[in-house]
Amino acid sequence: MGVASGWVGSSARNETGEQWMSAAGSKLGLGRPFMMSQMVGRSMGCKIATAAYRDSLGKKWGAVGPNWPLNQKNQGTIQNAGNCGVGTLVGIELQLTTVVGNARPSLAVYLQGGRASNITVNLGGNTCALTYQQVINGQHYYWTNNISTAFQNVMRSTGALRDLRIS
Repeated sequence: MGVASGWVGSSARNETGEQWMSAAGSKLGLGRPFMMSQMVGRSMGCKIATAAYRDSLGKKWGAVGPNWPLNQKNQGTIQNAGNCGVGTLVGIELQLTTVVGNARPSLAVYLQGGRASNITVNLGGNTCALTYQQVINGQHYYWTNNISTAFQNVMRSTGALRDLRIS
């Protein structure tokens, strides 16, 4: 939903539960000082900003936290990980393997408290369906290599905070 225009203060209070606009602005990801008009359209939902990194297998773009089960931890930014729609987001990662020629990019998602069925990730208005794989160290693991070019481009555009929704 997010903060609506018009009565911005009332809408921000309804969205964040905060009466003071400085506290509401912080919950909406705004630094101080800010204009109340900057609150319009923002929500307390899950947001990520991806980072680019690499390992011995190839190039990666993602937002992964400290509980990410693979090597690179704490890459990119995850805000409100528990408000993504399904479970708590541990991380999302796009990988382009350079070890194998003509390999297709793959996308992995790990959720704490996820579900044992397929999920759809909506990132900045672009969607991608992932197949449930298994539980690894208490985390639900989802994977696909069928990723639209638009979704890949959003994952590769690092540093921009975007809404992420899982259904």
